[in-house]
Amino acid sequence: KSVIGAVAGVLLVCAVYLIIFVLVDKVRTVSDAEYLELETLGKIPHKNKNRERELKRFAYNISLKNGNKKIALMPVDEVTDADEIFETVESELSKTDGGVKLSKIDCYISAPDSILKLKESDAVVLLATFGTTSMKNLEYCKNELLKHDIDVLGVVLTQCRH
Repeated sequence: KSVIGAVAGVLLVCAVYLIIFVLVDKVRTVSDAEYLELETLGKIPHKNKNRERELKRFAYNISLKNGNKKIALMPVDEVTDADEIFETVESELSKTDGGVKLSKIDCYISAPDSILKLKESDAVVLLATFGTTSMKNLEYCKNELLKHDIDVLGVVLTQCRH
């Protein structure tokens, strides 16, 4: 009887984890972005010693791949803070010879003037908060940009815990 109870307990725990995994519609892994056919351009850790290094790496990669383009950083939702990322990446880009011009879009895709602002750029990098931004918001944002012929370079996941 104790073996049956143990097996039933393990199955119950697995069922609970599966239900939570299916019902919680948040961006939690790089695979989540890849599922939406978005390239993950960076994973910025949550306030630790690697944060600055990852921001520099993102700036270098965006400079290397995008020449003299105007790139806009746009948060997917109101939870995602673009200010610190923008300032650090812009500072790093100014040290390179890539010629990338970075702008920050302070509104979200649902704002009426967001598309007009984004059309001034050559491409957009979406910012999503790890564990908080919903997959639905990320997908909606991507689809709206593509619908208006705005090039989406990919997504940067912020506040990553690992």
